[in-house]
Amino acid sequence: MARLKSGLLGGISGKIGDVIGYIRYGKAYVKMKTIKPKKEASPAQLAEREKMRVVNRFINSMTEFVRIGFTLEAAGKTHSANAAAKSYQMRAVTGDYPALEIDYPQVLLCKGQIDPPVDVPVVVMATGLQFSWELIQRTSVYHKISRVMLLVYAPALDKSFYTLSGARIMEKTDFLELPIGFKNQLLHLYVAFHRDNKKQISNSTYAGVINY
Repeated sequence: MARLKSGLLGGISGKIGDVIGYIRYGKAYVKMKTIKPKKEASPAQLAEREKMRVVNRFINSMTEFVRIGFTLEAAGKTHSANAAAKSYQMRAVTGDYPALEIDYPQVLLCKGQIDPPVDVPVVVMATGLQFSWELIQRTSVYHKISRVMLLVYAPALDKSFYTLSGARIMEKTDFLELPIGFKNQLLHLYVAFHRDNKKQISNSTYAGVINY
């Protein structure tokens, strides 16, 4: 904060932005604040920043999906579900800086305690994908109150398409109609289960990669 000496016609004592005013031997002076040169980031810092950029770009294409997927993981903590998801995906980044990329089979888009879907074949149809799955025996007790979540990610587009409330898990199959823009794209596929009240969820299962 700056202070006016002797009213509006006097000198300035203090700082205004990058300007510093002071009185010396009865005379008013001003000078610019010394700006310290920024220290260059280390290779490790640059690699960490690039890793975060890669993860942000990936997760930002599916914010609602991971918000549900990591709600339980973030419960009672200071960070959001999306922040928890991003933090978890950092371990799925592979390669050497600057050539960093997502290792898609290692990605976890949902984290919970229900047993996840297993044996998840996917068939390419004219307008989308037909997903199928099997249930672990313990999961079958939730079959009337749980639904499937399906997601596809197209790296070349930096886009995801998903459903948050698909078929009942006892149906063991669901169709995901895709936008026409996903045609001729390489797609990574993920499947998870959640209870209707969203208070229980499974880990996501990586269902592979296909050319659509």
